[in-house]
Amino acid sequence: MKTKIRRTEIWKRRSLIFLMMMPVLSLSVSAQKSSYSGGFPFFRSFLDDEMMGLLLPANSNDNKPNAAIKHGLTNEGLMMTDGKDEVGAFFLSDNPFPTIDGFLIEFEYIMKRKEIGTEHTDGMCMFLVDAKQMNILKFASSGACFGYTHKYGNETKYQVKGIEGGYLAVALDQRPFKENRMDSWETRSGIEYKSNENLDKVILKDDYKTRSNVTIRGAAGNRKLTYKFDNSPSLTLPISQWGYPLLITRHTGMEEDRPTGLENQVGYKLNPLTGGLIKEVDPPIRKPFNVSGGDFFDGPDDPAYRKIIIALEPDTDDGEGYKISVSIQHGKDTTLVIKDYSDPAEVTYFENGFSGIWDAKFGQHYIAYNSPFITYTVSTPEELIFGFAASTGIFTSFTNIIRNLRITPLNAANTANDDIRNHRRGPVTVRPLDNDIGYRDMGDKVISSSEFLDPTSFRFWSDEKHCLEGIHEYNDDDGKWTYDSKTKQVVFFPKKGFKGVASTMYDVNGSYYPYDQPHFRSSIAIINVTIDDNQP
Repeated sequence: MKTKIRRTEIWKRRSLIFLMMMPVLSLSVSAQKSSYSGGFPFFRSFLDDEMMGLLLPANSNDNKPNAAIKHGLTNEGLMMTDGKDEVGAFFLSDNPFPTIDGFLIEFEYIMKRKEIGTEHTDGMCMFLVDAKQMNILKFASSGACFGYTHKYGNETKYQVKGIEGGYLAVALDQRPFKENRMDSWETRSGIEYKSNENLDKVILKDDYKTRSNVTIRGAAGNRKLTYKFDNSPSLTLPISQWGYPLLITRHTGMEEDRPTGLENQVGYKLNPLTGGLIKEVDPPIRKPFNVSGGDFFDGPDDPAYRKIIIALEPDTDDGEGYKISVSIQHGKDTTLVIKDYSDPAEVTYFENGFSGIWDAKFGQHYIAYNSPFITYTVSTPEELIFGFAASTGIFTSFTNIIRNLRITPLNAANTANDDIRNHRRGPVTVRPLDNDIGYRDMGDKVISSSEFLDPTSFRFWSDEKHCLEGIHEYNDDDGKWTYDSKTKQVVFFPKKGFKGVASTMYDVNGSYYPYDQPHFRSSIAIINVTIDDNQP
């Protein structure tokens, strides 16, 4: 069965896009927009007291009417769940991001176990929604749906819509795979653990139902879908109750603190032509880790530290979709888990959102154990809304928090935080651009180097809401900060007697067209300087 979704042509001339998107610059500090007042670049620490620009929606129609508990901001970040059977979700509803240049998405996350010995949660995800659907933003079902996809049940209370206009989701999955992601009362498309002559030949063992996985799901279906089983009335799935196929999933190699040895054995991707599974365990994972750090952390020196980096590169070969790479920093190590996965423009998969067997005695359908193949096409929206969700299902031991969220075009200048520790008296010199990179188009490829940054484009931010445009020297409560574009140095002069951590923020731009345009300016990076307590 083949269902078509109209494709949209979005790959327009780059120069026209830049002219339309270029903001008017001003030297006035008060005229500068904040880093999260719309468009690129975007940065939110979620460590302040403001919920501005965050839509905290109700859920679709889950059987848990109080699922959308809004814990909000804490001193650790934005808390979405707090060790309860719940879902927490939010949308960056004021920020529709243009898709033409791709994305680099980074955020730190905390999955903290509340009770030792209890089960894992299901996890959390980042999802993308067609901006044209933002007037009806709701999150979806709990549990293995991660607040993104639909589920179907043979009772109305178990039938939950997915996110309407959903385009893509990247999930950090703490629950083991289930057959078809299916229970007796609910189902959604997933890993098929039974033999089927139409599937690609993949050996699926019970041991391969691993915890700690990185999973990418595809787009929602956006029209009614009708199917007829033998000896059964025709069945219709409404908008947002089909689609969202599992595209690729990869085990990271640890469950709890125990390595499984399966990090280079358990990984599958959808064959978009047949609906079957292809084994995919490349790139190799050299050091197994759990997607959950299991606790709070102060920084990368802590083994519990976790940050996810998601790169979406426009797939110019097909003119639609992205090549997707997902890396996770765990402690000081960074592991590439999924590399250059091309999300297909046309997808065939098992749609098990239909019920399958008609029971005349009770007048209802039961779950479909022989799901039909569905083929549909997906077009890339012109703009996307970002959303985030965490979901605990019935296993409630984890608190889920995110912080320090950065969103930029893929080849925007990329900045890294600078931490200077154990410094004693006197001024502190920092070279923040040395570990940052800009980009240059060489015709057949784009290359990166710190030499491609424009030192004169450096801007201080007094905090994440206030840019000090044109100001290269300013005072705060801890001392004086200066920047010299010729030496590329920031110098901090602490006030007499100051001890502790002093911080400032900055951004920078590239020096080569088109990456010198405001659209490609970096997100905010933080410079931390620790003046040691035991000064002489």
